[in-house]
Amino acid sequence: QLQGEASVEFQQLHLGDYLWLRAAAWDAVGEAAGEELGPLLAGACIERKTVPDLVGRSAQAAHLTQLRRLQLSGLPWPALLLEGDETTANTISVPYGASPLTDGGSASDPAMRGSQDVLRFLAHVA
Repeated sequence: QLQGEASVEFQQLHLGDYLWLRAAAWDAVGEAAGEELGPLLAGACIERKTVPDLVGRSAQAAHLTQLRRLQLSGLPWPALLLEGDETTANTISVPYGASPLTDGGSASDPAMRGSQDVLRFLAHVA
């Protein structure tokens, strides 16, 4: 159960789309001196993607780069929030730069071409 108050700030982040911070932190020395250390990362960082964005940018492997950065951040709770129905991927054109003849979602060809590629990707990052 949550207790206390929460505030929301909107700003550009270097990692993820949503980030949870503790309002203020004190260490033993700072508390004794009455000095605040400032906000501390609470550990949750979420990267939000829509299905069209995920599929459309997949030929350049942008989704893999973003998720790798999130994974390497050392945060205890990195997450991907995928918005939308994965079947909408079936109506999106093959991303620019992707070969139309190969299966998507592999290391050699990260482009996603349909809902099966999206589901394979989600199973891989889970």
